[in-house]
Amino acid sequence: MKLSNDLEFELRDVAKPHLRKLSRQIDETINLVVRAEEKVLYIEKVESSQPIQINTKVGKKEDIYCTAVGKVILAYTNEDTQNVIFDKIDFYPHTENTIVSLKELKKALKEIKERGYAVDNEEFSEGVKCISAPIFDHKSNVKGAISITGPVERMEKRGEQELASFVKEICKDITRELGGKYKAM
Repeated sequence: MKLSNDLEFELRDVAKPHLRKLSRQIDETINLVVRAEEKVLYIEKVESSQPIQINTKVGKKEDIYCTAVGKVILAYTNEDTQNVIFDKIDFYPHTENTIVSLKELKKALKEIKERGYAVDNEEFSEGVKCISAPIFDHKSNVKGAISITGPVERMEKRGEQELASFVKEICKDITRELGGKYKAM
């Protein structure tokens, strides 16, 4: 798969060992994504060893407004870029929990910035929950995001706060390696 620039290659290379570490800690699917206009692009994945697995694919683009990775990237994107993205979003209800209006999305983005991570609670796919945190580059701009993705039952058993602390810690480590300052507390 061809990535769009050297920084994405660097992000992927730096992130790989951290993704494997996180996967070993929690044994759920771990995804690394970057923004691709008004979508997110999956650039790396570590599979869970669990019998029920989540179907995400490296190289696939998904909607930014209804995925944890997309929402967390969008929350930490500058306002001018956000507005360009907002104009391109065509809200579609993937499930009954999907955000379907700009007003709802803006409210969610504010909450994400307040807590430092995003949740997709069956917004993109029924039965699937994701928790995501942002990664920042050497200029402290949001560069991508990592998500922990699994079936709702397993994710809720672990607890949102515990999973969020794991993914945020990994994202902090990657951000430091990229020379950035972590801005999502």
